[in-house]
Amino acid sequence: MPERDSQHGEAGDRSREREGSHTSQGAHKLRRDFFAGLAEPALIVRTDGQIVDANPAVEEVLGRRVTDLRGRDLRELVARGRRSRLGSLLEHAARRPARWRMGLRGPASRYVQFTGAPIDVPQADMVCLLLRDLSGFLAARRRSRRLSRLLRLAAGRLAVTFWYLDEQGRVLVARGRSLEDETLRPRALRGRSLTEFAADGAALREEIAEARRGNPVDTLVRSRSGRYHLMSLAPLTRAGSTRVVAVSMDVTRRLATERALAKREAQFREIVETTSEGIWIVDAGGATIFANRRMAELLGYSVEELLEMPERQLFDPQWAEIADCSDWRAAELSRACDCALRKRSGELLWVQVRASHFSAPPGIAEARLRLVRDLTEQRQMERAVLEAAESERRRLSAELHDSLGQTLSGLALLSEGLAAEAAERDERLGKQAEEIVRLSREALDTARGLSHHLAPIGHGPDGELASGLKALAERTEEIFGMRCAFQLTGELHPLPAATAEHLYRIAQEAVTNAVRHARPERIGISLEVTHDRLALEIRDDGVGFSEDDDVVSDGIGLRNMRYRARLLGAMVSVRRAEDTGTLVRCILLWPAQAS
Repeated sequence: MPERDSQHGEAGDRSREREGSHTSQGAHKLRRDFFAGLAEPALIVRTDGQIVDANPAVEEVLGRRVTDLRGRDLRELVARGRRSRLGSLLEHAARRPARWRMGLRGPASRYVQFTGAPIDVPQADMVCLLLRDLSGFLAARRRSRRLSRLLRLAAGRLAVTFWYLDEQGRVLVARGRSLEDETLRPRALRGRSLTEFAADGAALREEIAEARRGNPVDTLVRSRSGRYHLMSLAPLTRAGSTRVVAVSMDVTRRLATERALAKREAQFREIVETTSEGIWIVDAGGATIFANRRMAELLGYSVEELLEMPERQLFDPQWAEIADCSDWRAAELSRACDCALRKRSGELLWVQVRASHFSAPPGIAEARLRLVRDLTEQRQMERAVLEAAESERRRLSAELHDSLGQTLSGLALLSEGLAAEAAERDERLGKQAEEIVRLSREALDTARGLSHHLAPIGHGPDGELASGLKALAERTEEIFGMRCAFQLTGELHPLPAATAEHLYRIAQEAVTNAVRHARPERIGISLEVTHDRLALEIRDDGVGFSEDDDVVSDGIGLRNMRYRARLLGAMVSVRRAEDTGTLVRCILLWPAQAS
């Protein structure tokens, strides 16, 4: 009996070994067949956590080789806080399919989704786990959520709208304040085509298609409500599909403002280009930065040529000294002054310039605006009026000298004869006759004085300018008791009577001003004649200007001198003398040079 029992026991053991061998062979065959048709990362794990086998795809997810994973406890690869829960999850998956997510530790620090299902192997207690790496997906989702929060924040604070379109141009996301003016709700736009939002849907459809081809597009879209939106479209490729991200801004008010500004600018430009005065803008270095058509017409250049010319080039070299005089500096103080510019033809153009500081364009430190008015016609009229007045004065002077003077001279001679005869007959009658002679002589002297005042420099071939200035110096010395001398340098060319008259009046006005205001001890009148110009100077040693003054006050006398100089084509400067006193200088170019 014992032997029979032992035989039966040995037979049972061999039977169980054969069954286990068949079972093991079946499990290996199942794993081989399971992994052969599975491309996703997969594990076969016992319910106690021991890893039985794994396919090669697991190596990328877990960061370990398959040979190193076999026989290892899966709980060692899971984050510590999740190890105790992993056992219960495996037991649950051994009964029915389950899905859970866990973080891994070690070199493969990732977040993985496990999908577990029981394996139909008797007494195996094994679970098949499919692994899906969610690290990239979760990172993208976190970035998407942060971007979404930023978009909501930006859309809430900025007057813009963010659009996210699918491949067909339908709205997936629309957020922004600019939709409030369109009385549209972003949620109501989801699933609808963006072209429904635009008045010209076909044009917007082409722009969206161009953006999907990889070319960013900026376009102006007019909505169906009549408002304008500036929209930027850009492609966004994800998972092999290209979608479109757009940002739009309501620019209706801006466009209206720009159109109004453009209209005003056109009106202003028309005024600038059609005005009768030349407009000339130069920078601090004297370079021309703007000139209107009238300025170009006055000088005979094109506008483009003026923009390439420095300011000093418009002055003749002969006038370099004159351009620095007080008249031109006065133009820097927003005062009008008269000066001469050189035309393209070589002629001198007399103009009146009114200058002021100007708001400089970007990139330019300082600019000056100058309004230039042609004085040609005005000077012709003024010259005609003044020449008529001077002609009448000379005629009256001649009448006083030739007619009234001769008559009074004859009357004085007759009175002297009658006085001599009356004195012989009656002493009382002789005294009365002598009084008549005295009065006749006084009337004759008065007539001659008036004649000389009306025509002080005579009517000789050069207008007797030199002799007139010499007589002016002698008369000043005689009447006011101060030293006054005249000096002539060079040979004086014949001058027209009107020119000599104007130069004499300028000298007379300067001497009068010196006597009245400067309290000088000495006055000098000099006339210097060279081959190209005539320079008249009146210098005194009086009190001159105060230390804070650069130019004298613009009184009537100075205006008269400048007026006469302008008619001559000359320029007058009034400056403080180098040592003391005042220097009045008038420079006249000869006609050959001035032309």
